[in-house]
Amino acid sequence: MPDRDVLRRQREALGTAMIDILDTVHPPVARFRLMSLGMSPALRTESFQDVVGDKGCLSCGNCVDACPVMARQFGPILIPNMRTSMALEHLVADQCLRCFACIRACPQTDRGLKEFALAYRRGEKVTHALLASAFLTLSLSGIALFHFREAWPEAVIHVLGVLHRIAAPALALTPLVYLWLDRLHLGRRLRQIVSWGRADVEWLRQWWRAIRSRGRIGFPTFGEAHPGRKAWQLSLCAAFLVFAATGSALWIGEGTLGKSLIQRVTWVHSRTAMVMDVWVAIHLVRVLVRPALQRLRRMLALHGHEADLLVERAQYLG
Repeated sequence: MPDRDVLRRQREALGTAMIDILDTVHPPVARFRLMSLGMSPALRTESFQDVVGDKGCLSCGNCVDACPVMARQFGPILIPNMRTSMALEHLVADQCLRCFACIRACPQTDRGLKEFALAYRRGEKVTHALLASAFLTLSLSGIALFHFREAWPEAVIHVLGVLHRIAAPALALTPLVYLWLDRLHLGRRLRQIVSWGRADVEWLRQWWRAIRSRGRIGFPTFGEAHPGRKAWQLSLCAAFLVFAATGSALWIGEGTLGKSLIQRVTWVHSRTAMVMDVWVAIHLVRVLVRPALQRLRRMLALHGHEADLLVERAQYLG
């Protein structure tokens, strides 16, 4: 077996290749397994070379179980020859979300590679957390200020106003934070959302046909940059511009801009916020509530399958 130091030096020379793999919309676990320093000694026998290689897939199915696309599209996978990284690559293909859960779950990928993959999109994750927290703070405080200003105590309204004024610049600075933390992926994301072609138009047509068919026609596949996600991110960019312009005007106040203009600005600001609140609610249902319900349904289905196997075994044993 090659010395681990030699393998480590070889892998350091593959830094560019690792980045290319992680930026490709395709399951990366098999290629990362080939660059791994090997399994942990805790998972080996003394003569592990005679039992299993460090590079060949063990068919443990960990990556298949961890993949959200596999869970959404196929549910529990119990067939052994489908619980491999090759099956994952074939079935997921360009629907990969680049969450790297498969790398994290693979026992043949060493800790260094797992840490590299998990940290690779850290800038995006930090930016997303800042965006989500700032927007939810603005949304909840804005709803309270707009609808309950006269009903709630003045002290509460004052606190909500302070929170709103703190969260507003935090939201406005989110793109700059993204640029500072991860310039590469910010550019990648912008190129994705502004590039539209015939495939995107066909995707939207199939999506509309699926909605009108009420289940008779399947929905198109969802990848990292499908048109639905592009539209969502474009709407976020447009909302940022509107909020920045109208929010700045509201900060300046009617003493400078005049009461009539401030009233129109307030109307635009509040209506844009209402639309975005609905968008965010749909987004949260799609990324949080729906997957949780799907996991629950899969657990119940798997439990039923195990119960059927026990019944068959009991009948076989007589």
